[in-house]
Amino acid sequence: MFWLRIGSILDLTVIASGKHITEAAKFFDIPNSTLSAYIAGTRNIRESASWDMGTRWGKYIERFLSSLVFDLKEEEFEDTLAMYFNEIFDIEYSLRQLIEPIPWQNSFSCCAAQVLARFEANLPDSSKLDNFTTKDAFNLLKKLLAGSPFTREEHHEFLNLALRYVLWRVKTREYYKIEQFYPRLRCIEIRDKRPIPVLSKEACMSFVPDHRYYSEENLIYHNVRYPDVPRLKMAGTVDVLMLCRSVKVKIENNIHEKELRGLPIYWCSCVTPFNNEEICFETYPSGPPKKR
Repeated sequence: MFWLRIGSILDLTVIASGKHITEAAKFFDIPNSTLSAYIAGTRNIRESASWDMGTRWGKYIERFLSSLVFDLKEEEFEDTLAMYFNEIFDIEYSLRQLIEPIPWQNSFSCCAAQVLARFEANLPDSSKLDNFTTKDAFNLLKKLLAGSPFTREEHHEFLNLALRYVLWRVKTREYYKIEQFYPRLRCIEIRDKRPIPVLSKEACMSFVPDHRYYSEENLIYHNVRYPDVPRLKMAGTVDVLMLCRSVKVKIENNIHEKELRGLPIYWCSCVTPFNNEEICFETYPSGPPKKR
């Protein structure tokens, strides 16, 4: 089964219910700023508070979106949905343990951007920046709550809707980052109608997403030209990787490279949801080595 992070589940719940975020925060009995931070991914729910938050979420579903779940008795709502909430929490927490350590963060955020870029490239132009409606949010939540097993067609519909939601949120509220190397090294945030750049598999594997690795002097001296490389913020990264078929850090003990640089090669990689394409970005566990 594929999931979305807890913050996105809360976001979809607010959108599907047609309520303003301040109304939802009041029902959850938490500050508006706290709920906004959960949704944006700038703050995570504490492990000790996940069951309590799941219970409040269950009450919200029961009050405003009870038609999402047909086969639950009234007395089962809170506990059943709290269990579901905590299951997602545990999956997200496990993924974060892998992708959030500093050595891997930028590489995984580039992997996630390429998954989203490939999805966006295959969308009809008319749907690339559609609003994600209350109906869309309701349908996505319903598919998430229904759970597996999905038929192949249902699975495709779910992934399409989930990635549309993440793309819409990234493009309209979250921004994505572009590491640009000319004329100067810089990282800028983008929020506009341009699609997220798609890099070839070879371009991904030849680029190390840590701009400190590339001094301007080196780029000019060696006449090296790297593509502009997009990466997502952490919230979008977690969402996209939770939808991928696999996510891992792998090590390649290439003898030639080890002799040349004194270090093994580390890769952050994921396998895309739709076509099983592996996307890899090189990374360094202790910072990039100096070029010789």
